[in-house]
This record gives sequence, C-alpha cells and structure tokens, in this order.
Amino acid sequence: MPILDLQQRMMEKGRIRLGHKVTGVTKAGKNYTRPAKLETFKLTSADEATVHDAADLYGGQVEPFNAGEYGVVTDAVALNVILVPGEMGWSQWREMWGNKVCHRRCDGVRETISDGPCQCPADPAERAAQAAQGKACKDTTRLSVMLPDLPGLGLWRLESHGYYAATELAGTIAILSMLAPGTLVRGRLLAEQRSVTRIAPDGTVKTNNFVVPVLDLPDDATGADPVVAPAALVAALAATAGLVRAGSANPWAIAAARAGARRSKEPTM
Repeated sequence: MPILDLQQRMMEKGRIRLGHKVTGVTKAGKNYTRPAKLETFKLTSADEATVHDAADLYGGQVEPFNAGEYGVVTDAVALNVILVPGEMGWSQWREMWGNKVCHRRCDGVRETISDGPCQCPADPAERAAQAAQGKACKDTTRLSVMLPDLPGLGLWRLESHGYYAATELAGTIAILSMLAPGTLVRGRLLAEQRSVTRIAPDGTVKTNNFVVPVLDLPDDATGADPVVAPAALVAALAATAGLVRAGSANPWAIAAARAGARRSKEPTM
C-alpha cells in the first residue's frame, strides 16, 4: 500500500522541445544567444543511448546538450504517444522563475508558494509584458507522455508557455480523459505551424509565425476502444526486460534491435 500523503510519479526519461537556442555575432562584433523555434521535435535526455535510439527512429544527428545531456533535432512533426492519467501527465500553472528558482506559482487566484493571493496583473497584456522582463508569471503548460516507439519506461515532458497550447491542450486532455477515464490512452503529438496577423499599436500589420503542440487521436482510432493502450504498456515492460523478439512488428522491438546492433559495433574498453 502506498504512502497516502506521498504523490506517486514516474521517472522522467527526457524532454520534448519545439525550440532551441541559436548563437551569432552582432554587427558590433558581440556574441549573442537567442531562442528560436523549430519546425520538428527535438528530444533531449541524459541517457545517450536513448537519444541515439530516437535518432535511429525519427532521424537527426545526436549532439551534446547542456551538461551531461544529449539531444537530437528529429525529422518528425508527429510522435506516437501514450497519455498517462491525472497529475502525473498534466499540469498548468502561472509561474515566475529567476536564477533557476521558481519564485511564484499560482492558479490565477492563489499563489501557492506564499499561500497568498496572485501577485501578477490581472490584465493579460500587462502580465505578458512584465513576464517578458521576468517580473510576472508566465502561463506554463506541462505535458508528460510515454513514447511507445522507443524502448524503456519513463515520461517525456513537453513544456510550453504559449496561449494556444494552454487552452487547446487543456481541452483535448479533458476530452480524451472522458473517452477512457483513468487509463493509458494512445495519441499523436503534432508540431503544428501557425501564423497570426494583427495590427500593432503603431498601426502596422504584423504577422507572427509560431509552432503549437497539438494532441490528436492515433491514425487507427475509430472509437473509444482503440485509444486505450494496455497492450502498449505490456510491450514497454517486455522491451525493457529484453523479452520482445527482435525483428517482430512491435516498434519497441525494432528500436531495441537497432540499438543493440549499434552498440555491438562500439569498441569495448
């Protein structure tokens, strides 16, 4: 029996990203680093072997990422995923971070760290302007999923600060939860390119291009039953234990076989 006041969770295997950092040099000769959007998914993890497995399946070149981590910008604009129920797989907060520390975390009414009222401006535009300067909270949506096309257990976390991700993912999660409440659900995570054209305060017309993470049903889903994924979890356990026969049609076995073939070619110390 679990400890009643201890929240259960799964190991985080890695991160799913839709942006990265690029470096350059200004006309004045100064080096800079800035965020930039991606058109495909990027996967990062401290597990180098898993990142190589991802590159084998989704394409891309494995490179070092941060200290002790590895990443690959894949060719994939869609990932097969398994959604896990409850807070283990989904959360939304407004958060303000600084120096790698969360200073505020609120639900729009109550700030949970100080256990007081929300301290940010109620006006969305004013809050967004202050958030860009690190003075107010950002909408923070976190989605943690399993990637059934990769061997091993663990969750891959996608984090977004976008408005459309905050509103649309919440609605999709609610619908999928109704289809199969309390169970593992199969789905597809898409990187959808969008653009919005608005009139700026100075009267000019500006178009903003951005990418939105979108959840959809799997391609073969025709009703409620096909989205439930107990067999996928069994396959995950089998692949992790090396019990799935290499060469079968199971994608877990395919990934494991590829990883094994690659590792067999690596020199031994």
